Order: sequence, then structure tokens, then C-alpha cells
Amino acid sequence: MIRFFYVAKNHMAQILNLLWLKFYFIWRYLKHSASIRVTNQKQFIGRIAAHCHVLEKGLTMPEGKFNFGKDMIIGLCVLLDKYFELKFEPNVIIYASLNVLREYIRIHVENNVDVDTELKSKIENSLGKYSFGHCVKDERNFYVNEFSGYDYAVKPFADFAWSRHSVRDYAKKNIDMKVWGRVIQIAQSAPSSCNRQATRVHLVKDRSKIEQILAIHNGNRGFGHLADAIIILSGDISVYAGAREINMLYVDVGMFSMNLLYAMHYSGIASCTLNWAYTVEMDRRLRKIIPIPSNEEVCVIVSAGYYKDSYKVAASARLKTADIMCFY
Repeated sequence: MIRFFYVAKNHMAQILNLLWLKFYFIWRYLKHSASIRVTNQKQFIGRIAAHCHVLEKGLTMPEGKFNFGKDMIIGLCVLLDKYFELKFEPNVIIYASLNVLREYIRIHVENNVDVDTELKSKIENSLGKYSFGHCVKDERNFYVNEFSGYDYAVKPFADFAWSRHSVRDYAKKNIDMKVWGRVIQIAQSAPSSCNRQATRVHLVKDRSKIEQILAIHNGNRGFGHLADAIIILSGDISVYAGAREINMLYVDVGMFSMNLLYAMHYSGIASCTLNWAYTVEMDRRLRKIIPIPSNEEVCVIVSAGYYKDSYKVAASARLKTADIMCFY
């Protein structure tokens, strides 16, 4: 304890700078995010996109259910109604959400299943608020049947990149460790700050451990048990220094993770990134299952397995390029 205060005293400037940077971010996060309130268009679009994604997932699950997601649908309809009430301009995310609701009804009708009365009323009310005529040009199928992406490995990079989707249904086939070795070696071509190469890869094949880890994470219901393996990506805190480098770990692991996803796709391995929005308790439970050192920060979990001959993927509509670019 005495040593701690001695070290703290000698590095007080760095500690204060670190605390100030975190406070600066937290203040801006609380001010601009939808954590406290949802009032502006961007906040509404963010919440609508999140609700839409959950429903997209449900409609593309390998073992789908009917009349699922009642609370999520009601929440989405409430957000859409408020969005229209505030007269915000609709964009691709809004149309995608309306398409999800329409698809929800269509699938039930095709299978002669009655939709919950309350849900049907709310969905029809939201669908009636805005014409689909504005989005016919950009409309995609809600989900598409695909064949193995392996043949894209020899195609132009743009085709290869757009052919990769988050896949939640996998072939019952073991991925050999030699294959994983090649995949991870390709992923290592990712850049990192000052070539520090902080990313660490924890590959989990043990079925018992996979089930325990996925039990902590609630974003894999309905498909996690089908994965041949899960990959936990962490960053080694030890290679960074100073307050200004505190977020570099996430940047480095993020670049590595996208490279890893492409490397898997190139090798005929399907994948789905699972966000690690953790609590302290979740982090501690994970480290009891897998001996991840305390100097490593867990950033990403990925489920993986070989592609099936055919599978479903969510449309996951993208914003227009002009909407994310700024010119100066």
C-alpha cells in the first residue's frame, strides 16, 4: 500500500491527465449518446438500428420461432412512431426497420401462423405511416440464401469484402488447428500502433468451455451452440504507456479483428462477431473459464464454423456513402 502511494505521488501528473481524459470522454458520451435520453435524429436512428438488428437476427436464425421478440417489436414501433411524429427525414435504417416489420408479418402469413393481435396492430400502424415507394430503388431482400463464400477468394477485393456477412449457422465439420494457424497468420498482417502487436488470440475448441463462455454472453441465443469454435480477442495493456494511449488498445484489436474476419472468409470459415459489452462480474466470470491474464483487456468474441452449402443472412442495410463522408 505504501509503495502504491509512492508510485502515485511520482506519477501524479500522468494519473490526473488520464482521469481528465476519461472524464472528458464520459462527459461527451453522456451528452451525445442515447444513454440518458433520446431526443435527436441520430440518437433515434441508433436505437432503431439496434432494435432492427435483434429482429433481423431472429428472422434468420437456423432454428427460428414464430411470434418472437414481442417486447422488441413494441419498442421498435414506439421509436418509429416517435420518429415520424418529430418529422425526421427517413433514411435507409428507417426503411430497413419497416422492411423487417413487413417481413415478420410475411413469414407468419406464409406459414399460416397468426401473429399476436397486439403485435399485428402495432406493426400495421407503423407500416402505414410511411410509403415504401421512396425506397424501392434501394430495397434488398430481407435475407438472402448464399452458398459458400470460398469462391470469392479469387475475385476482386470489393466483391470479396461485400460477400462477407455475419453468419449464425455453421456446418457440422471440425476446423483443423493447422487451418486456424494459417488464418491467424494472415490476420497478423493487420497494422498496429508503433508495431506493438498487442492483440492476443484465445481460440476455444473445448465444447464445455464454449458453452460456459456463451452463457455469459446473451447475444448468441439460438445459434451459439452451433459454432465449431469461438475466438476471444484481447489486447495486452503492458505495451502501452501514458494517458493518451489508453484507447489505442481497442484500435489495434479492432484492426486485427477485421483482418481475422476476412482471413476466415478467405478460408471458407463463416463467422459472427459478438460484442463484449461487459460488466465487471462478466469479465471476472470469463477469466475463471479461460486463464486470460489481468494485463489483457478482452475486446471481441467471435463465433466461427465452416460455411454450410446454404444459409440465411440479414440484409443489414448500409448507410449511403455520402452520409458518412465529410469533405474539407
